[in-house]
Order: sequence, then structure tokens, then C-alpha cells
Amino acid sequence: MKYLPLKLMLLLLPLSAHAHHPMGGKTPETAAEGFLSGLGHPIIELDHFLFVVGFAGLLALCSRHIVSHVGLFLGLAMVGTLGCMAMPEIHLLEAGIFATTALAGGLLMVQKLDRIQLLWVLAPVAGLFHGYGYGEAVVGAESTPVIAYLLGFSLIQGALMLGIVFGLKRLAGDRLAAMAARYRTSAGALLIGLALIV
Repeated sequence: MKYLPLKLMLLLLPLSAHAHHPMGGKTPETAAEGFLSGLGHPIIELDHFLFVVGFAGLLALCSRHIVSHVGLFLGLAMVGTLGCMAMPEIHLLEAGIFATTALAGGLLMVQKLDRIQLLWVLAPVAGLFHGYGYGEAVVGAESTPVIAYLLGFSLIQGALMLGIVFGLKRLAGDRLAAMAARYRTSAGALLIGLALIV
């Protein structure tokens, strides 16, 4: 039980070898396929999943504008996906996805996080990079599956982030700040380490 979170994260590592979305690499052709692809992509791709978890942890610890930060990330992720369809190849995409995840891990390690306003920068920049990465799954698709795809990945990421944030706040209550001071450094280091692996 001591290392349960780490063990659970390590179990997810083989998933990174799978296709970019639940359709097995096939471009979605219907609204249902697009929606399922959108639901699956942020979970199947471990680099995106790590960011979602790390960002939600940051929001739980320091954000007084949780819904705004989540909405900013999701809105720019949609823009990034649409941008990928217009310009399918961008240099340093993987580096950008890693950098945003590593930055989330680094911010988790920083003390007095509530004084840092970087979340207003991290949310849109990460949204663009991760959204562009999501867009690779629907390049060449018709508009209907793309709209369903945007809806799917927005719903799953929003639900995950808000679920983690409010779950932590509910479980920890007034002890969240004390728990954060105790575990934040190891959580941030773990996030950066796993981002390097995937």
C-alpha cells in the first residue's frame, strides 16, 4: 500500500505502445467513432494523462479559479486540435508536450505555490500543445467526427481534472495544505520522471 500510486502508474506504462486512439489508428468516420476516440485519447496516451493528473493536482493545491483554468486549457486544446488539421506537422511537438508536463511537475515541487501566477500561462500553452497532439488522431476526418472528437476529449479531461481536484479537497479537507507540504516534492519528481520515461 505504501507505493500504491507508483505501482498503479507503472501498470499504465504498456498503454503508451498502443495506437493514438481507440480506433486502432484508423481515422474516425462517424460521430460515434469520433466521440469514442476523444474519450480515449487523453487516457490511452500516457503523456497526456500525466499532464491532466499533474495539472489537476496543481489546481487542487493553489488555484482559486479552478473552473477558469480548466476551461482555458480545454478551450485552447480545441484550438490546437483544429490547428493540427490546418497544419498537420509541427516541429518539437513532443518536446512541448513533455515541457508542459515537466513544468507541472516542477510547479508541484515549488513552495508557496499560491503566489505563482504561472497557471494562467501554463493552461493555454499546454492546451495548445496537447490539443495539437490530439489533432493527429483526426487529420483527414470529416467535420462531424471531428466535432464529436472535440466534445469527447473535452468531457473526459474536464471530468478527470475536476474529479481529481474536488476529490482531493473532499478527502483531505483542511489537511490538504499540510499533506501538500509533505508529499508535493515527491509527487512533482514522480510526474517529471514518468514524463521522461514515456
